[in-house]
Formats: sequence, structure tokens, C-alpha cells
Amino acid sequence: MTQSAIEWFLTEFKKQVWFEPYSELDIWIKELMPKAKEMERKQKLERQLFIGKVCEIIGDDKTIELLRESKQAIEKI
Repeated sequence: MTQSAIEWFLTEFKKQVWFEPYSELDIWIKELMPKAKEMERKQKLERQLFIGKVCEIIGDDKTIELLRESKQAIEKI
């Protein structure tokens, strides 16, 4: 399983910033992580639903072609 963006951020953040376990920052992170993961889950679900609807309307082949074009355009940025 790959890391989500929020999990990656937290891993890198912990490498960069040292803090005591059970400190105010640690407690704050533990409170916010479930909310951030839920937001990420909903965004992923929304994206999957959108792609499913596009496939339904324009077909699988055209959708895959558009996804490839989008990925290539993003990689150029």
C-alpha cells in the first residue's frame, strides 16, 4: 500500500521537527490526522466517481486517453 500525501507529510515532518511524545504538538497531530485522512478519502472517492461517470458518458477508451494526456501535462509542470 502506498502512502497518502498526508501520511508522507507527517513522516517527513517528524524527521525534520523533533518533539516530545505526548507534547501539545503530538496531541494536536493525533487529533487532526483522522480528519485529514477522511478528507483525503472523500477526495479520492469523488475523483473515482467522476472518472466512472466520464467513462459512462464518453467511453473507456476516450477516458483513458484523456487521463494519459492529463498525466503527461502534469509531469511537464
